[in-house]
Amino acid sequence: MAETEQPSPIRCPICGSRRVRLSARQSHRRPVDIYRCTKCNRHFEEAAANRGKPFALGGIVIGVLAAIAIGGILAVTMNGGESESIASADLPSVMEPNSPAPEASTDKVSQYQRGLHFWTLGDYREAFPWFKSSADMGHREARYYLGLAYLYGRATIQNYRLAFEQMEASARQNHLDAQHRLGLMYRDDIGVAKNREQAYVWLNIAASRGHEVATQDRDKLAAGMSTDEIARAQDGTMKELANLRAVAAPKIAEISAAPAQ
Repeated sequence: MAETEQPSPIRCPICGSRRVRLSARQSHRRPVDIYRCTKCNRHFEEAAANRGKPFALGGIVIGVLAAIAIGGILAVTMNGGESESIASADLPSVMEPNSPAPEASTDKVSQYQRGLHFWTLGDYREAFPWFKSSADMGHREARYYLGLAYLYGRATIQNYRLAFEQMEASARQNHLDAQHRLGLMYRDDIGVAKNREQAYVWLNIAASRGHEVATQDRDKLAAGMSTDEIARAQDGTMKELANLRAVAAPKIAEISAAPAQ
C-alpha cells in the first residue's frame, strides 16, 4: 500500500500547500531548515524560530518571503555606516516631475536622490555623475541605476562589462531588482560569460523574495536545465544566501545595539 503523505505544519510560501518535506538542514547562528514543496516542487527556507506559525496572506507575504530567503529581515542594509532601505521615506523610487531637485551634497544618499530626480525627468546626462559619485561610495540603489546607465548607454558609452560589475555589486548588497537583472545577464551572456547555473542562482534568490517576473524567468530557465544543473544551482543559491546573511548580520547587530535617539 502506498504511503499516505501527511500534511506538514509548514506551508509553502509560493503556493500555500502543506505538502512540504524537509530537504536539508543548515548550521548558521540561527538554525535554518530547507524545505521542498512536493506540489510545486519549489525549495524554500524556514527559520527554526518561526516553525508552526500560520501562513500569512495579503500584504505581508512579500515580507515573509524576504525573511525566508535571507534568514532574517534584511530590508535594511548598512553601507559606510549609513542605513539604507528601499522602502525608506528618504529614499524614494520616484520623484514628482515638478518637484525641485534635491540639494547638492557630499553624502552618498543626497547624491543618489539628486541623480534619481534627474533620471526620473529623463535627464540622464545630469543624473549620471550623481549616480556615479554615490555608487563609488557604495550606495546600492545608485549602483543599480548606474548599471542601467551602462547597460543601455544612457549619458555614457554602452558598456556591458561595467553594467555587470555595478549590478553584481548592488545584488550582493541585497537589491532585489539588481538580483533579478544579474540573473538575466548570466542567462543572456551580457557582460559575463553565459552561465545557466549562476543565472538560476540569482533568479532563484529574487524569486524567493517575491519577485514575480524573476519567478517566471527562473522557471523558464529551469525547463531547459538538467536535474544535475538544477541541483548544483540550488546548492549555489544556499551559498549565496549564506553570503548575504554574513554581510548583513554585523550591520543589523550594529543597528540593534545603537542607543535610541
